[in-house]
Amino acid sequence: MLPHLILYSTDFLDCFADPELAESVYRQAFPLVDITTILDEEILTHRRVELLQLVKKHIRTLDMLELAVELATLIEKWQYSKEQCKSLLYYIAKAGNTIDGEGIHTHPFGKSTNLPGGFYDDCRTA
Repeated sequence: MLPHLILYSTDFLDCFADPELAESVYRQAFPLVDITTILDEEILTHRRVELLQLVKKHIRTLDMLELAVELATLIEKWQYSKEQCKSLLYYIAKAGNTIDGEGIHTHPFGKSTNLPGGFYDDCRTA
């Protein structure tokens, strides 16, 4: 049996336009950020990623519905897609805490006017 010939590099760094720069970035320890230590005011300056960071920071709070209005405002501000919104709500429902399990459907977060069309109904059935 003939050996399988590989006609391209198997070094993942060769996939980059600048392999030396890629090596300097990817062949060292990555600094991790503890999002729970960052003030909400600073998180709210992180543009489109602020929504995810805020949810990740507060996912274990006693009641995620306390953040509902702020989260709805961010969704409207950045015009996230219906799929992104559904994924976020699914994550909150599965990993988060709330005193009122049905509250997400009646809270302003679920009834926000500028959310993608059909969003509220799709999320209830997701």
